Amino acid sequence: MPRPIKLRTIGYIPTVKNFIPTGTEECQGITCNSLTTVEIEAIRLKDHLGLDQIECAEYMNVSRPTFARILVSARTKIADSLINGKGISINEDANTEFIPHGRGRGQGRGRGRGPGNGLGRNTK
Repeated sequence: MPRPIKLRTIGYIPTVKNFIPTGTEECQGITCNSLTTVEIEAIRLKDHLGLDQIECAEYMNVSRPTFARILVSARTKIADSLINGKGISINEDANTEFIPHGRGRGQGRGRGRGPGNGLGRNTK
């Protein structure tokens, strides 16, 4: 029996799904590289927001080596498209969990646990 697939967390779903080189008509006759929303999220977290790989992997709910493989795959496809004049299409990945940017998983400090509230400490 195969291992169950772990959901990968993404915080951004792009509204533009296709990019084509200038001077071509639509996507007819050109080759397109297909990026998943997971690969776009990896690029967004690492390259756009400038987070380190450990933070990115924790946010996406994957291991650091898995995050590195996702990032390499996305960068390879983007480089191929830029160098060889190919289009890029973005497809949604079925194994994702969307959590909007700025919302966490509830693992941070909760009510009554922050500094200065006196709970759990000797106060005067």
